[in-house]
Amino acid sequence: MAALLLPIAVGGWMVGEGLIDLLYRGKFAGAAPIFQVLAVSYACLALGTFLGNTLLAEDRQKWYFSPLVISSLVAIGGIWWLVPRFGGQGAAWGILMAHGLLLISLVVVNWRNFSALLGQTLVGVLPALAAMVLLLRALPEAPVLLRIPLAAAVYLALAFYPLLRLRRRSRWAS
Repeated sequence: MAALLLPIAVGGWMVGEGLIDLLYRGKFAGAAPIFQVLAVSYACLALGTFLGNTLLAEDRQKWYFSPLVISSLVAIGGIWWLVPRFGGQGAAWGILMAHGLLLISLVVVNWRNFSALLGQTLVGVLPALAAMVLLLRALPEAPVLLRIPLAAAVYLALAFYPLLRLRRRSRWAS
């Protein structure tokens, strides 16, 4: 999940302005920074939800409760404090803080479920992510509808082997 959500988060951050411009034909340029922050935020939430569901599947719900409550309070407090100062972008940053905290706390709670192979895989996809970032930075003026598939193709081509290796060695492979 992380190997698939990382490029979405980073890519969303990097092409958010162009994507919002394309979708809304320049009418809502102020939404681009909000979209960029939320691209990262919702990747964190998706991973956190995945890890929270792991706790539910293991009948460890009580370990999920505190991170949920604390991150909810961080969202409320962050939005309350940041919106008057930064408007919609402040709200996005408040949500990112909450989702990031949820993810970090659930990584800690689930630590025993992680294997060395998972860590090796994540390290193995970092060069793919770096290549994707370099490509997006090298083509800032290219149309976003060209940048997105090119970036995805580069990432997938370079991440394929580490992900295939994980699948072959994983106890979940069928």
